[in-house]
Amino acid sequence: MNRFDIRKVRDDLNVLRGLYPELLDDEELWIDTLEGETDFNGVLSRILDEVSGSEELLAGIKARKAQIADRQKRIEERIEKLRGLIDSLMEQADVAKVELPEATISRRRVPPAVVVTDEDAIPRIYGHEAWKLDKKKLKEALEEGFEIAGAYLSNGGQSISIRRS
Repeated sequence: MNRFDIRKVRDDLNVLRGLYPELLDDEELWIDTLEGETDFNGVLSRILDEVSGSEELLAGIKARKAQIADRQKRIEERIEKLRGLIDSLMEQADVAKVELPEATISRRRVPPAVVVTDEDAIPRIYGHEAWKLDKKKLKEALEEGFEIAGAYLSNGGQSISIRRS
């Protein structure tokens, strides 16, 4: 027997329908009969309790996911700050590569990237058929010195590569 006794309630419903088909014409009498002769209401209550408990679990999981997402963001920010610290120290020491027992750290130039400030202002020639921005074409034009409303080249920057064995 399962915890909801659904099979028994279904069997009881079928028996009552067979024995007293006239009860189906009077909704109030049918509901009273179900309540008095079966565990219909009890099963519904237990199922509802299960739904409520599951909803509470889901709410808790959603809240926990939000907490974990916040924690993830803080850790990602910490990693970026620590990587920036590595970059800063290596720049100050004028060192491009350091080999340590646990990793090799190297600084490398990052090419300028396209920064789109207003996609709607960019001429359609820098896009695809269904007009999708073509950053490669846009970057080529910007590198050639064209001024294009809605986009510019960033100054590039530095990136840290950490390889672990």
